[in-house]
Amino acid sequence: SAQVLRDAESNTEFDKVDSDDDDSVTWSEFMKHKYGTDDESGLNEEQQRDVKEDKALFDVADTDDDGKLTKQEHEHFDQPDEHKELREVLLKNTMARKDTNNDGVLTKEEFTKNDDEDEPQDTSADEFDEEDEDDDNKLDARELNSWLMHDYTTEIQEAIQEVQSADDNKDGQFSFEEALEEPE
Repeated sequence: SAQVLRDAESNTEFDKVDSDDDDSVTWSEFMKHKYGTDDESGLNEEQQRDVKEDKALFDVADTDDDGKLTKQEHEHFDQPDEHKELREVLLKNTMARKDTNNDGVLTKEEFTKNDDEDEPQDTSADEFDEEDEDDDNKLDARELNSWLMHDYTTEIQEAIQEVQSADDNKDGQFSFEEALEEPE
């Protein structure tokens, strides 16, 4: 399932970040892994904003307040949209980053504006329209939270069914030859 894949990726990431192999990830280890340093003073303004957001998530994920993340805590940190406490931080971070006029809601322009020039646009006008449940041309915290929680299970299941239906010889594998066949 998709969750199993996300968990496996999180565990692989944990092993990479845990540089001293003590089965925990400290803030310093995370900083060195993600930013190449544990001193944020040398980072640009955008990176410093990202560090602040990451630190807020790290602190909430550190449920035993020992300054380091266990594998399970790291999994929550790595998948904040899957966990209520972290989703609240993610919601605050997203609103702070995108709500440029500080009115507590996002317009379509604010929602679709790419606030990280190094990244591709991550939201679309169609997504905005889909999440704007009350059609007021604004996303409030509840609607933004719904967008943050979007579950791709349906899309994944549909893709699996498409591949299974294209597996003509029903051997459980979708071959190159089957991919080249014209659909009926």
